[in-house]
Amino acid sequence: MTGIEIARATFTESGLHFPAIPGPLAARLEEKGAWLFSTRDVPVYPYFLAHYQEELQRTGLQDYVILAHSGHSFNSYAIQYYVVYGAVRILLHHGWGGAYMDYEATTLRANECLRRVDRILATADAHPWSDSLGPLTVVASDFYGSTYTLPGEPVPGLDDDKPGPDVALELAISWLEARQS
Repeated sequence: MTGIEIARATFTESGLHFPAIPGPLAARLEEKGAWLFSTRDVPVYPYFLAHYQEELQRTGLQDYVILAHSGHSFNSYAIQYYVVYGAVRILLHHGWGGAYMDYEATTLRANECLRRVDRILATADAHPWSDSLGPLTVVASDFYGSTYTLPGEPVPGLDDDKPGPDVALELAISWLEARQS
């Protein structure tokens, strides 16, 4: 089986929506470990969102996907779907799989967020914008707070007073859909 086939089976067998992986990246997706799929080296455990957010500040960042389930202790587990593709940069870090988490409720919320990422990628792909504007960046986490940054704006730091992941993703979708009108 290919990396994408293993990832799809892992997600769907667990009741999770398998997110859209942009075509050029889908062929490069590899299984790097249990519940860890990526198109690049993974030098830092995907649970450490701050590392990947700091990477977004770099110039020349190559397109990639990281899809994982990681965490620590009994209840600090999350699904990570990090995708940098063209002018879209999304870091989704959503609680799921902790021993004390409500499986049905967290699965429903995680699936909703994964589907929102699908919408962002599809809309951005259908209606691209000039590279000179810069990227659309969404850092969506129900653990660490969420941010949403329009092209051309600096990426803010994570803050617990920021909106939840669903709100940040919906704001990005609204911006993209408003560009279509």
